[in-house]
Amino acid sequence: MGKRSPYLAAVLVAVVFFTGLFSGVWSGRAAPGSEPSPYGNLERFARVLTTIEKDFVEPFEEERLIESAIRGMVSDLDAHSRWMTPTEYRRLIDDTQGEYEGIGIEVRNIDSGILITRVIPNSPATVAGLKRSDIIIAIDAISVIDLPIPEVSRALKGPRGSSVELTVQRATVTEPLLISTKRDKVIIPAVESHALPNGIAYIKLIQFQRGAAEEMTADIKNLFEQGTDRGLILDLRNNPGGLLEEAIAVADLFFDDGLIVTTRSRVEGEQTYRATASGLHADLPVAVLVNGMSASAAEIVASALQDRARGKVLGTQTYGKGSVQTIYENSDQSALKLTIGRYYTPSGEPVAAKHGRLPDIIIEENTGHSMTEALRKNIEELASDKPQKMKEMLDQLEHLSETPTNSQVPKVYSDDFSDRLKQDSQLKAAHEYLLKH
Repeated sequence: MGKRSPYLAAVLVAVVFFTGLFSGVWSGRAAPGSEPSPYGNLERFARVLTTIEKDFVEPFEEERLIESAIRGMVSDLDAHSRWMTPTEYRRLIDDTQGEYEGIGIEVRNIDSGILITRVIPNSPATVAGLKRSDIIIAIDAISVIDLPIPEVSRALKGPRGSSVELTVQRATVTEPLLISTKRDKVIIPAVESHALPNGIAYIKLIQFQRGAAEEMTADIKNLFEQGTDRGLILDLRNNPGGLLEEAIAVADLFFDDGLIVTTRSRVEGEQTYRATASGLHADLPVAVLVNGMSASAAEIVASALQDRARGKVLGTQTYGKGSVQTIYENSDQSALKLTIGRYYTPSGEPVAAKHGRLPDIIIEENTGHSMTEALRKNIEELASDKPQKMKEMLDQLEHLSETPTNSQVPKVYSDDFSDRLKQDSQLKAAHEYLLKH
Protein backbone atom coordinates (compact mmCIF):
# COMPACT_ATOMS: atom_id res chain seq x y z
CA MET A 1 0.00 0.00 0.00
CA GLY A 2 1.51 3.35 -1.05
CA LYS A 3 1.86 6.35 1.24
CA ARG A 4 -0.76 9.08 1.17
CA SER A 5 -0.41 12.61 2.42
CA PRO A 6 -2.81 13.86 5.14
CA TYR A 7 -4.11 16.40 2.64
CA LEU A 8 -5.04 13.73 0.09
CA ALA A 9 -6.73 11.62 2.77
CA ALA A 10 -8.72 14.66 3.87
CA VAL A 11 -9.85 15.22 0.31
CA LEU A 12 -10.95 11.60 0.04
CA VAL A 13 -13.01 11.92 3.20
CA ALA A 14 -14.49 15.26 2.23
CA VAL A 15 -15.83 14.06 -1.11
CA VAL A 16 -17.76 11.08 0.30
CA PHE A 17 -21.44 11.89 -0.06
CA PHE A 18 -24.76 10.13 -0.46
CA THR A 19 -27.21 10.29 -3.34
CA GLY A 20 -30.80 9.15 -3.81
CA LEU A 21 -33.46 8.57 -1.26
CA PHE A 22 -35.35 5.49 -0.18
CA SER A 23 -38.86 6.70 0.67
CA GLY A 24 -41.39 5.10 3.01
CA VAL A 25 -40.69 4.21 6.62
CA TRP A 26 -38.65 7.34 6.78
CA SER A 27 -39.59 10.81 5.57
CA GLY A 28 -36.74 12.63 3.93
CA ARG A 29 -35.14 14.81 1.32
CA ALA A 30 -32.69 14.56 -1.54
CA ALA A 31 -29.09 13.87 -0.56
CA PRO A 32 -26.82 16.89 -0.13
CA GLY A 33 -24.27 17.80 -2.78
CA SER A 34 -20.52 17.54 -2.37
CA GLU A 35 -19.91 21.06 -1.04
CA PRO A 36 -16.51 21.89 0.49
CA SER A 37 -16.42 20.60 4.06
CA PRO A 38 -16.67 23.27 6.76
CA TYR A 39 -15.07 20.97 9.32
CA GLY A 40 -11.53 21.89 10.20
CA ASN A 41 -11.17 18.68 12.19
CA LEU A 42 -11.07 16.66 8.98
CA GLU A 43 -7.33 17.27 8.89
CA ARG A 44 -6.96 15.61 12.30
CA PHE A 45 -9.05 12.66 11.06
CA ALA A 46 -6.90 12.39 7.94
CA ARG A 47 -3.72 12.28 10.03
CA VAL A 48 -5.10 9.44 12.18
CA LEU A 49 -6.19 7.56 9.06
CA THR A 50 -2.80 7.78 7.38
CA THR A 51 -0.94 6.97 10.60
CA ILE A 52 -2.98 3.77 11.03
CA GLU A 53 -2.41 2.82 7.39
CA LYS A 54 1.32 3.43 7.69
CA ASP A 55 2.20 2.22 11.20
CA PHE A 56 -0.40 -0.29 12.43
CA VAL A 57 1.15 -3.68 13.16
CA GLU A 58 -0.77 -5.38 10.34
CA PRO A 59 -1.93 -4.07 6.95
CA PHE A 60 -5.48 -2.75 7.10
CA GLU A 61 -7.62 -2.09 4.04
CA GLU A 62 -8.39 1.58 3.46
CA GLU A 63 -12.04 0.77 2.69
CA ARG A 64 -12.47 -0.98 6.04
CA LEU A 65 -10.91 1.95 7.87
CA ILE A 66 -13.22 4.45 6.21
CA GLU A 67 -16.28 2.28 6.87
CA SER A 68 -15.30 1.78 10.52
CA ALA A 69 -14.91 5.53 10.92
CA ILE A 70 -18.34 6.16 9.40
CA ARG A 71 -19.95 3.49 11.59
CA GLY A 72 -18.40 4.99 14.71
CA MET A 73 -19.49 8.49 13.79
CA VAL A 74 -23.08 7.46 13.05
CA SER A 75 -23.46 5.15 16.06
CA ASP A 76 -22.50 8.03 18.34
CA LEU A 77 -25.52 10.09 17.23
CA ASP A 78 -28.42 8.04 18.63
CA ALA A 79 -29.73 4.49 18.87
CA HIS A 80 -31.54 4.61 15.52
CA SER A 81 -29.12 6.20 13.04
CA ARG A 82 -26.80 3.68 11.42
CA TRP A 83 -24.55 2.95 8.50
CA MET A 84 -25.56 -0.07 6.39
CA THR A 85 -23.51 -2.22 4.07
CA PRO A 86 -25.13 -3.18 0.74
CA THR A 87 -26.21 -6.50 2.27
CA GLU A 88 -27.73 -4.83 5.34
CA TYR A 89 -29.50 -2.27 3.17
CA ARG A 90 -30.86 -5.00 0.89
CA ARG A 91 -32.23 -6.80 3.95
CA LEU A 92 -33.95 -3.62 5.08
CA ILE A 93 -35.59 -3.20 1.67
CA ASP A 94 -36.71 -6.84 1.72
CA ASP A 95 -38.32 -6.27 5.13
CA THR A 96 -40.34 -3.28 3.91
CA GLN A 97 -41.40 -5.12 0.74
CA GLY A 98 -42.52 -8.19 2.69
CA GLU A 99 -40.62 -10.83 0.73
CA TYR A 100 -37.17 -12.43 0.48
CA GLU A 101 -35.47 -15.71 -0.45
CA GLY A 102 -34.83 -18.03 2.47
CA ILE A 103 -36.69 -20.55 4.62
CA GLY A 104 -39.20 -18.32 6.43
CA ILE A 105 -38.39 -18.05 10.13
CA GLU A 106 -37.73 -15.23 12.58
CA VAL A 107 -35.17 -15.79 15.33
CA ARG A 108 -33.36 -14.30 18.30
CA ASN A 109 -30.36 -15.23 20.43
CA ILE A 110 -30.67 -17.14 23.69
CA ASP A 111 -27.95 -18.79 25.77
CA SER A 112 -28.34 -22.25 24.27
CA GLY A 113 -28.66 -21.33 20.59
CA ILE A 114 -30.96 -19.48 18.19
CA LEU A 115 -34.60 -19.43 19.22
CA ILE A 116 -37.26 -19.56 16.49
CA THR A 117 -39.84 -16.93 17.45
CA ARG A 118 -42.02 -17.19 14.35
CA VAL A 119 -42.54 -19.55 11.42
CA ILE A 120 -43.95 -17.82 8.33
CA PRO A 121 -47.10 -19.57 7.00
CA ASN A 122 -46.67 -21.45 3.69
CA SER A 123 -42.88 -21.14 3.87
CA PRO A 124 -40.22 -23.87 3.43
CA ALA A 125 -39.83 -23.87 7.23
CA THR A 126 -43.53 -24.71 7.64
CA VAL A 127 -43.29 -27.55 5.12
CA ALA A 128 -40.15 -28.90 6.83
CA GLY A 129 -41.93 -29.01 10.20
CA LEU A 130 -39.99 -26.31 12.07
CA LYS A 131 -41.91 -24.91 15.04
CA ARG A 132 -41.95 -21.76 17.11
CA SER A 133 -39.80 -22.29 20.24
CA ASP A 134 -37.47 -24.73 18.45
CA ILE A 135 -33.83 -23.90 19.19
CA ILE A 136 -31.34 -24.01 16.31
CA ILE A 137 -27.94 -25.18 17.53
CA ALA A 138 -26.26 -25.63 14.12
CA ILE A 139 -26.71 -24.67 10.46
CA ASP A 140 -25.12 -27.07 7.95
CA ALA A 141 -23.28 -28.72 10.88
CA ILE A 142 -21.71 -25.40 11.98
CA SER A 143 -22.58 -24.30 15.52
CA VAL A 144 -24.58 -21.07 15.80
CA ILE A 145 -24.38 -20.71 19.58
CA ASP A 146 -23.32 -17.11 20.33
CA LEU A 147 -23.45 -16.27 16.60
CA PRO A 148 -24.83 -12.73 15.99
CA ILE A 149 -28.30 -12.64 14.46
CA PRO A 150 -27.14 -10.88 11.22
CA GLU A 151 -24.76 -13.79 10.57
CA VAL A 152 -27.51 -16.32 11.32
CA SER A 153 -29.78 -14.49 8.91
CA ARG A 154 -27.14 -14.61 6.17
CA ALA A 155 -26.72 -18.35 6.72
CA LEU A 156 -30.46 -18.98 6.48
CA LYS A 157 -31.09 -16.84 3.41
CA GLY A 158 -29.90 -17.75 -0.06
CA PRO A 159 -30.89 -18.45 -3.67
CA ARG A 160 -34.14 -20.28 -4.38
CA GLY A 161 -33.61 -24.02 -4.60
CA SER A 162 -30.44 -24.14 -2.48
CA SER A 163 -30.49 -26.55 0.46
CA VAL A 164 -29.85 -25.97 4.15
CA GLU A 165 -29.76 -28.40 7.09
CA LEU A 166 -30.65 -27.30 10.63
CA THR A 167 -29.80 -29.08 13.85
CA VAL A 168 -32.70 -28.30 16.16
CA GLN A 169 -33.41 -28.90 19.84
CA ARG A 170 -37.10 -29.27 20.65
CA ALA A 171 -38.31 -29.18 24.26
CA THR A 172 -40.55 -32.22 23.77
CA VAL A 173 -37.83 -34.36 22.17
CA THR A 174 -34.74 -35.75 23.88
CA GLU A 175 -32.35 -35.95 20.90
CA PRO A 176 -31.58 -33.04 18.54
CA LEU A 177 -33.43 -33.15 15.23
CA LEU A 178 -31.85 -32.83 11.78
CA ILE A 179 -34.22 -30.90 9.53
CA SER A 180 -33.38 -30.28 5.85
CA THR A 181 -35.20 -27.88 3.57
CA LYS A 182 -34.71 -25.85 0.38
CA ARG A 183 -34.80 -22.10 0.27
CA ASP A 184 -37.55 -20.42 -1.70
CA LYS A 185 -39.28 -17.08 -2.11
CA VAL A 186 -40.91 -16.23 1.22
CA ILE A 187 -43.93 -13.93 1.28
CA ILE A 188 -44.32 -12.35 4.71
CA PRO A 189 -47.96 -11.60 5.59
CA ALA A 190 -48.42 -8.26 7.31
CA VAL A 191 -51.67 -9.26 9.03
CA GLU A 192 -53.18 -12.19 10.90
CA SER A 193 -56.91 -12.11 11.60
CA HIS A 194 -59.36 -14.23 13.57
CA ALA A 195 -62.98 -14.15 14.63
CA LEU A 196 -63.13 -14.31 18.44
CA PRO A 197 -66.14 -15.44 20.48
CA ASN A 198 -69.01 -13.00 21.08
CA GLY A 199 -68.53 -11.11 17.81
CA ILE A 200 -65.10 -9.62 18.49
CA ALA A 201 -62.69 -9.20 15.56
CA TYR A 202 -58.97 -9.77 16.12
CA ILE A 203 -56.31 -8.22 13.87
CA LYS A 204 -52.60 -8.76 14.52
CA LEU A 205 -50.49 -6.30 12.54
CA ILE A 206 -47.06 -7.91 12.33
CA GLN A 207 -45.20 -5.00 10.76
CA PHE A 208 -45.96 -1.92 8.68
CA GLN A 209 -44.60 -3.21 5.39
CA ARG A 210 -45.86 -2.08 1.99
CA GLY A 211 -49.53 -2.99 1.53
CA ALA A 212 -50.18 -3.58 5.25
CA ALA A 213 -53.11 -1.13 5.47
CA GLU A 214 -54.75 -2.60 2.39
CA GLU A 215 -54.31 -6.14 3.72
CA MET A 216 -55.70 -5.12 7.10
CA THR A 217 -58.74 -3.44 5.49
CA ALA A 218 -59.55 -6.58 3.51
CA ASP A 219 -59.28 -8.78 6.61
CA ILE A 220 -61.51 -6.49 8.65
CA LYS A 221 -64.13 -6.45 5.88
CA ASN A 222 -64.06 -10.25 5.76
CA LEU A 223 -64.50 -10.52 9.54
CA PHE A 224 -67.36 -8.02 9.55
CA GLU A 225 -69.11 -9.98 6.78
CA GLN A 226 -69.01 -12.97 9.14
CA GLY A 227 -70.86 -10.93 11.75
CA THR A 228 -67.76 -10.25 13.85
CA ASP A 229 -68.39 -6.52 14.25
CA ARG A 230 -69.08 -5.96 17.94
CA GLY A 231 -65.58 -4.69 18.60
CA LEU A 232 -62.01 -4.83 17.27
CA ILE A 233 -58.76 -5.85 18.94
CA LEU A 234 -55.72 -4.40 17.16
CA ASP A 235 -52.67 -6.36 18.30
CA LEU A 236 -49.45 -4.34 17.88
CA ARG A 237 -47.36 -6.42 20.27
CA ASN A 238 -43.85 -7.20 19.00
CA ASN A 239 -44.48 -4.95 15.98
CA PRO A 240 -41.12 -3.26 15.19
CA GLY A 241 -42.64 -0.55 12.99
CA GLY A 242 -42.06 0.00 9.29
CA LEU A 243 -43.30 2.44 6.67
CA LEU A 244 -44.66 5.79 7.84
CA GLU A 245 -47.18 5.91 4.99
CA GLU A 246 -48.61 2.55 6.11
CA ALA A 247 -48.86 3.73 9.73
CA ILE A 248 -50.82 6.78 8.61
CA ALA A 249 -53.07 4.65 6.38
CA VAL A 250 -53.79 2.22 9.25
CA ALA A 251 -54.55 5.03 11.72
CA ASP A 252 -56.74 6.70 9.07
CA LEU A 253 -59.09 3.69 9.20
CA PHE A 254 -60.17 4.73 12.70
CA PHE A 255 -60.82 8.43 11.99
CA ASP A 256 -62.85 10.49 9.55
CA ASP A 257 -60.96 13.74 10.09
CA GLY A 258 -58.40 15.48 12.30
CA LEU A 259 -54.71 15.03 13.03
CA ILE A 260 -53.00 11.64 13.07
CA VAL A 261 -49.38 12.62 13.59
CA THR A 262 -47.01 15.57 13.18
CA THR A 263 -43.31 15.45 12.32
CA ARG A 264 -40.86 18.18 13.26
CA SER A 265 -37.34 18.31 11.85
CA ARG A 266 -34.50 20.66 11.02
CA VAL A 267 -34.76 19.52 7.40
CA GLU A 268 -38.46 19.96 6.61
CA GLY A 269 -39.79 21.94 9.55
CA GLU A 270 -43.25 20.79 10.69
CA GLN A 271 -45.42 18.45 8.62
CA THR A 272 -48.89 17.31 9.58
CA TYR A 273 -50.76 14.19 8.49
CA ARG A 274 -54.57 14.24 8.69
CA ALA A 275 -57.29 11.62 8.46
CA THR A 276 -59.70 11.32 5.56
CA ALA A 277 -63.34 10.21 5.57
CA SER A 278 -64.75 6.70 4.96
CA GLY A 279 -62.90 4.73 7.63
CA LEU A 280 -64.33 2.25 10.16
CA HIS A 281 -67.59 3.14 11.88
CA ALA A 282 -66.89 5.74 14.56
CA ASP A 283 -68.94 3.81 17.16
CA LEU A 284 -66.90 0.60 16.79
CA PRO A 285 -65.17 -0.10 20.15
CA VAL A 286 -61.43 -0.61 19.72
CA ALA A 287 -58.80 -2.12 22.03
CA VAL A 288 -55.10 -1.84 21.13
CA LEU A 289 -52.53 -4.28 22.53
CA VAL A 290 -48.91 -3.12 22.96
CA ASN A 291 -45.76 -4.29 24.74
CA GLY A 292 -42.09 -3.44 25.09
CA MET A 293 -41.39 -4.48 21.49
CA SER A 294 -44.08 -2.24 19.96
CA ALA A 295 -42.00 0.44 18.26
CA SER A 296 -41.94 3.33 15.81
CA ALA A 297 -44.95 3.08 13.43
CA ALA A 298 -46.75 0.87 15.97
CA GLU A 299 -46.33 3.63 18.55
CA ILE A 300 -47.65 6.22 16.08
CA VAL A 301 -50.89 4.28 15.58
CA ALA A 302 -51.34 3.43 19.27
CA SER A 303 -50.60 7.03 20.29
CA ALA A 304 -53.08 8.50 17.80
CA LEU A 305 -55.90 6.24 19.00
CA GLN A 306 -55.03 6.87 22.64
CA ASP A 307 -54.50 10.62 22.28
CA ARG A 308 -57.84 11.15 20.54
CA ALA A 309 -59.69 8.67 22.80
CA ARG A 310 -60.61 6.49 19.81
CA GLY A 311 -59.45 3.28 21.44
CA LYS A 312 -58.26 1.89 24.76
CA VAL A 313 -54.58 0.88 24.84
CA LEU A 314 -53.76 -2.18 26.99
CA GLY A 315 -50.56 -4.06 27.76
CA THR A 316 -47.14 -2.86 28.85
CA GLN A 317 -45.00 0.17 28.08
CA THR A 318 -43.88 0.45 24.44
CA TYR A 319 -40.32 0.46 23.12
CA GLY A 320 -39.82 4.23 22.84
CA LYS A 321 -38.86 5.17 19.27
CA GLY A 322 -40.64 8.31 18.12
CA SER A 323 -38.05 9.51 15.63
CA VAL A 324 -38.05 10.15 11.87
CA GLN A 325 -35.32 8.56 9.75
CA THR A 326 -34.20 9.34 6.21
CA ILE A 327 -32.21 6.92 4.06
CA TYR A 328 -29.34 8.25 1.93
CA GLU A 329 -28.20 5.65 -0.59
CA ASN A 330 -24.63 5.50 -1.90
CA SER A 331 -23.67 4.44 -5.43
CA ASP A 332 -22.45 1.03 -4.18
CA GLN A 333 -25.83 0.37 -2.50
CA SER A 334 -24.53 1.04 0.99
CA ALA A 335 -26.71 3.53 2.85
CA LEU A 336 -26.99 5.93 5.77
CA LYS A 337 -30.13 5.86 7.92
CA LEU A 338 -30.17 9.18 9.73
CA THR A 339 -32.55 10.57 12.36
CA ILE A 340 -33.79 13.94 11.10
CA GLY A 341 -36.89 14.58 13.22
CA ARG A 342 -39.43 13.40 15.79
CA TYR A 343 -43.08 12.39 15.80
CA TYR A 344 -45.77 14.14 17.86
CA THR A 345 -49.32 13.12 18.77
CA PRO A 346 -52.38 15.20 17.77
CA SER A 347 -52.21 17.00 21.15
CA GLY A 348 -48.55 17.91 20.59
CA GLU A 349 -46.89 15.39 22.91
CA PRO A 350 -43.96 13.22 21.74
CA VAL A 351 -45.27 9.97 20.27
CA ALA A 352 -42.74 7.99 22.29
CA ALA A 353 -40.04 9.33 24.52
CA LYS A 354 -37.08 7.10 25.40
CA HIS A 355 -39.13 5.34 28.07
CA GLY A 356 -41.94 4.49 25.60
CA ARG A 357 -45.70 5.01 25.58
CA LEU A 358 -47.69 4.07 28.68
CA PRO A 359 -50.93 2.10 28.05
CA ASP A 360 -54.28 3.17 29.53
CA ILE A 361 -54.53 -0.19 31.29
CA ILE A 362 -51.39 -2.05 32.39
CA ILE A 363 -51.65 -5.80 31.82
CA GLU A 364 -48.50 -7.85 32.28
CA GLU A 365 -47.62 -10.52 29.70
CA ASN A 366 -47.59 -14.23 30.35
CA THR A 367 -44.01 -15.47 30.60
CA GLY A 368 -43.00 -18.61 28.81
CA HIS A 369 -41.26 -21.52 30.47
CA SER A 370 -37.47 -21.28 30.80
CA MET A 371 -35.01 -23.69 29.22
CA THR A 372 -34.34 -25.00 32.72
CA GLU A 373 -37.99 -25.91 33.15
CA ALA A 374 -38.10 -27.54 29.69
CA LEU A 375 -35.08 -29.73 30.50
CA ARG A 376 -36.49 -30.62 33.91
CA LYS A 377 -39.68 -31.84 32.24
CA ASN A 378 -37.70 -33.98 29.80
CA ILE A 379 -35.67 -35.49 32.64
CA GLU A 380 -38.83 -36.39 34.54
CA GLU A 381 -40.18 -38.17 31.44
CA LEU A 382 -36.91 -39.95 30.62
CA ALA A 383 -37.02 -43.73 30.90
CA SER A 384 -35.07 -45.25 33.78
CA ASP A 385 -33.04 -47.41 31.37
CA LYS A 386 -31.11 -44.36 30.04
CA PRO A 387 -28.98 -43.23 33.00
CA GLN A 388 -26.18 -41.77 30.80
CA LYS A 389 -28.61 -39.56 28.87
CA MET A 390 -30.17 -38.48 32.15
CA LYS A 391 -26.72 -37.52 33.49
CA GLU A 392 -26.04 -35.39 30.36
CA MET A 393 -29.34 -33.59 30.74
CA LEU A 394 -28.72 -33.00 34.44
CA ASP A 395 -25.37 -31.44 33.54
CA GLN A 396 -27.16 -29.13 31.10
CA LEU A 397 -29.71 -28.28 33.75
CA GLU A 398 -26.98 -27.37 36.24
CA HIS A 399 -25.27 -25.15 33.65
CA LEU A 400 -28.50 -23.34 32.78
CA SER A 401 -29.36 -22.84 36.44
CA GLU A 402 -26.03 -21.04 36.93
CA THR A 403 -26.63 -18.77 33.91
CA PRO A 404 -27.77 -15.31 35.13
CA THR A 405 -30.06 -14.60 32.16
CA ASN A 406 -31.64 -18.07 31.91
CA SER A 407 -33.41 -17.02 28.70
CA GLN A 408 -37.16 -17.37 28.48
CA VAL A 409 -38.89 -19.39 25.78
CA PRO A 410 -41.91 -17.43 24.52
CA LYS A 411 -45.27 -18.81 25.50
CA VAL A 412 -46.65 -20.96 22.69
CA TYR A 413 -50.38 -20.36 22.52
CA SER A 414 -52.98 -22.68 21.04
CA ASP A 415 -54.13 -22.06 17.48
CA ASP A 416 -57.66 -22.29 18.87
CA PHE A 417 -58.49 -18.76 19.99
CA SER A 418 -61.03 -20.00 22.50
CA ASP A 419 -58.11 -21.66 24.30
CA ARG A 420 -55.78 -18.75 23.62
CA LEU A 421 -58.17 -16.37 25.40
CA LYS A 422 -57.59 -18.43 28.54
CA GLN A 423 -53.78 -18.45 28.12
CA ASP A 424 -52.99 -14.91 26.93
CA SER A 425 -53.70 -12.50 29.80
CA GLN A 426 -53.47 -9.38 27.62
CA LEU A 427 -55.71 -10.74 24.87
CA LYS A 428 -58.21 -11.88 27.49
CA ALA A 429 -58.26 -8.40 29.07
CA ALA A 430 -58.83 -6.73 25.70
CA HIS A 431 -61.65 -9.14 24.86
CA GLU A 432 -63.35 -8.56 28.22
CA TYR A 433 -62.97 -4.79 27.86
CA LEU A 434 -64.76 -4.80 24.50
CA LEU A 435 -67.57 -6.99 25.77
CA LYS A 436 -68.30 -4.30 28.39
CA HIS A 437 -68.27 -1.38 25.95
